[in-house]
Amino acid sequence: YEIAGANGAAVSDAISCNVSVAPQPVSDLQCLHTGNVVILSWIEESGIDAVEIRREGLLIATVPAGTGFFIDNTTAVGPREYSLRVLAGTLTSTDVSCQVVVPPGSVTGLTCQSLTPETVFMSWIPPAGATDVRIERGGVVVAELPVSTTSFVEDPAPVGIQIYSFIPSVGGVDGAVNSCAVDVQQQFPPPVAGFSVSSSSGTAPLLVEFTDTSTGVINTWIWQFGDGFSSSLQNPIHTYSDPGTFEALLTISGPGGLDTSTTTIVVSMVAVPFIRADGNGDGFIDISDPIQALDYIFGSGQADCIAALDFDDGGEVDIADAIAMLNFIFGSGGPPQAPFPDCGVDPTPDSLGCTSTPNCP
Repeated sequence: YEIAGANGAAVSDAISCNVSVAPQPVSDLQCLHTGNVVILSWIEESGIDAVEIRREGLLIATVPAGTGFFIDNTTAVGPREYSLRVLAGTLTSTDVSCQVVVPPGSVTGLTCQSLTPETVFMSWIPPAGATDVRIERGGVVVAELPVSTTSFVEDPAPVGIQIYSFIPSVGGVDGAVNSCAVDVQQQFPPPVAGFSVSSSSGTAPLLVEFTDTSTGVINTWIWQFGDGFSSSLQNPIHTYSDPGTFEALLTISGPGGLDTSTTTIVVSMVAVPFIRADGNGDGFIDISDPIQALDYIFGSGQADCIAALDFDDGGEVDIADAIAMLNFIFGSGGPPQAPFPDCGVDPTPDSLGCTSTPNCP
């Protein structure tokens, strides 16, 4: 500017001064993250030369006047601050800033497994730049974890098909979502085996009704009756045709595991009357009877009334019975156990049996 005084036609020397007018800063600055880029847009006055763009204080671009926008495809995940400065010759405007949060990508390497009932194990690799990972199941938050955590176990987990969503975030802004589905099985307590029988002893043929009393969730029943026969019914009926002592075994199984239970079944021969020590049933106890006992023990193993040869009623016929017979016959030993001296049935249940005795009606 120049200023001079004037008086009529007379004009004084001019005095000058200079002033610099800085350009106006941009207005209506917008920062928007979309896709994988950040878009900046603004309004600038006319007559400027260019606009400088800085990110975190570092110059990243200078765009010519009239552009009005800039696309940054090199920014990292997290909060970002951009500042714009208008250039006009050697003059610059004040800076105008905006902030934007660049969200992280999705987790990778995602694994969801239910290796045990009502339990889900999850693991993942977090994306770069994230600070937290949120886990949701059906829209319900089940965990909010720091990014340093890369696995999680939900126990107990709801039964059925469950969908888990993994949402990384930074600065309160959610990133891309990754999901997995897992089938969660129900936890069943182990079953407890048990059963009752209609009869645990008797004479052959013995019919026994087996009634299952097991508790828990059961899928299969396996019965082993101890005589070579078996059944897969829940409540079987079995006939023991031969005398003997049998161990009946029930094995149950279900989703909670398996269990067993046993009981003993004693089957004896039909009670036929006999006189103990009269092995051949001729009505007399003499030398022929210990001879038959010895033949049974060391020879044929056959006798019509094995129980009569069991002198001491010990449940088996052995050399001691033959010796006791000889001692009784020759007067140096005591009498046999009942039934003696009259006919009668064996007072002690065993499996020896007696099919016929000619001397006892």
